[in-house]
Amino acid sequence: MSVFPQQPPAGYSPPLAISTTRDAGGTVLDQPELYDRITLAGVRAPGLATVSGGARAFEWESKKSPGTEGSTDVFKGRKPATAISVVLQFWEPEHHHAWRAFSRMLQDSVAGSTPTALDVEHPDLNANGIVSVSVNEIGQPEHDTGGISRVTFTLREYAPAKPKTPAGASGSKGTSGGKDGSHPDEEFGADGKDGYGLTKQDYEDEGLYFPDDDGDYDEVDHVVDDLEGYAEDAADAAVDFIDDVTGAGNGGEESDW
Repeated sequence: MSVFPQQPPAGYSPPLAISTTRDAGGTVLDQPELYDRITLAGVRAPGLATVSGGARAFEWESKKSPGTEGSTDVFKGRKPATAISVVLQFWEPEHHHAWRAFSRMLQDSVAGSTPTALDVEHPDLNANGIVSVSVNEIGQPEHDTGGISRVTFTLREYAPAKPKTPAGASGSKGTSGGKDGSHPDEEFGADGKDGYGLTKQDYEDEGLYFPDDDGDYDEVDHVVDDLEGYAEDAADAAVDFIDDVTGAGNGGEESDW
């Protein structure tokens, strides 16, 4: 007989009995089971998951001038979450088998010099804007006499700094990058992503860049040119209308707009 019980841990039940309701009625957690699991890189973690540590912190700098009371707070941006804890509980043999594969995936994501970020799906984390994470630590399973096993692993939010282009810096049309606002291939790392965590395909899907015959990705200047052409046509049409009204209709001279 298996030492693992074929039922959830003692005392566990989905939080269906929550009494707090919205003004329109209904429970706060319409799908409570979504909070009991976590998915990384499209793979659901086995067992029952308890997630914590996904608070969103913001950075402020207080500046005080000599001879004045109080201070001026300067907003410096949001801080990435660095201590997300996930506790998994296992009680089925299948959970243990699945954990071995899941653990290998976590370890593989931080193998080598360039860790791989993992897309994360969990309602509370996603609500705080945490959608991608890296692995901090992977614990070992601990087993109690009741056949319940627990393992903890910790994550940190993957939020790479986004490069900023100083005012007046090179790059046309307010973009950063190579000549004429291009996005040279060397800006994409070994993982195929640039400093914003985007791939060439991401840019192409948005219509921002397209591959030249040589395979480089340059800005779609013709899109901008088309928009400028539309604006010029609209301006010409407006001038023609004014000329028709003021010149032909009132005997005046043609507009010099």
